[in-house]
Amino acid sequence: MVLLYIARFVHSYYNDKRATVQPSNVLRGVFVPYVQKFRDILALNCCLQQLVCVAKRVTAHELQASGRNIEELPETKMGENMGKKTKKKKKAIDYVLTVVLIIAIGIFIFAAYNLIHIYLEYKKGSDEYDAIEKMAVTERDPNARDEEDDGELQPPIDVDFESLRKVNEDVIGWIYVEGLDISYPVVRGIDNEYYLHRTYEKTYNFAGTIFVDYENNDDFNDCNTLVYGHNMKNGSMFGTLKQFSEGDAYSKSHYFWILTPEKNYKYEIFSAYVTAVNSDTYTLFKGPGKEFKDWIANMRSNSSIDTGDISLGIKDKVVTLSTCTGNSSTRYVVQGKRLN
Repeated sequence: MVLLYIARFVHSYYNDKRATVQPSNVLRGVFVPYVQKFRDILALNCCLQQLVCVAKRVTAHELQASGRNIEELPETKMGENMGKKTKKKKKAIDYVLTVVLIIAIGIFIFAAYNLIHIYLEYKKGSDEYDAIEKMAVTERDPNARDEEDDGELQPPIDVDFESLRKVNEDVIGWIYVEGLDISYPVVRGIDNEYYLHRTYEKTYNFAGTIFVDYENNDDFNDCNTLVYGHNMKNGSMFGTLKQFSEGDAYSKSHYFWILTPEKNYKYEIFSAYVTAVNSDTYTLFKGPGKEFKDWIANMRSNSSIDTGDISLGIKDKVVTLSTCTGNSSTRYVVQGKRLN
């Protein structure tokens, strides 16, 4: 029966009009792949199992017991097995694709959640500071911004520090940057971490609060007072500060104000640049001296913008505005000297 099956197998290939090879080539094509697969143990085992299956199913006893005819011999059975394997493979692929789709949907939902969370955080912080500004700040008449009778420079705004103290007693001033939409209360904490991600009302928010270095005095009379603020993506806090170097903010105005309960100070910007997080820019001084004189000259030379010939001396009071750049090892700073 095995010989008969082989004869029929060869005969069918030989008489098939679509075949382009001779019977000898057919036999070679049947056996050569098996010989080549001997190198692969797993493939060889599979081939042996198939041959055993063929031998069992082409015996006369198997045919008589099952009542099958010659047309139901191993080729058909192998085709059925291959069909089952194809179906299993297709099911496996469908399963993998389903898992990938579920993962992709999960990632999308997670990303959407984070975006919504960030948006709500930004909005919450912006709404809080808008309310604080509305409560404590009033704009002055543009015609009254010149020097008054006592000769003191007058800022573009007035600040109600009594109302601000009712909300937060750590307030020491208000910063107003001309040419940019920067107008916020300034605090000083017990360290440089507390207000990093706490708003003026002391609620957690990534925007944090504009704050002075805790090692500085709270009267802005140090040689170098450090003021920190986040570089927020929506432009809030110090998010627009970099426009002094990248935009036209300096040409609009090269001044900023620090308003305090006791006095209002106007500063002229003499330097703006990117610096290392641990650079000399963040040096604090016990008092004026040669070290400070050399330092202030170096700060001006660091500037990435042309600020002209601004006179700087040992008695000057400097405020350094510092914000992040997106690089953890660098900061963007704007430095101004007090005019009054």
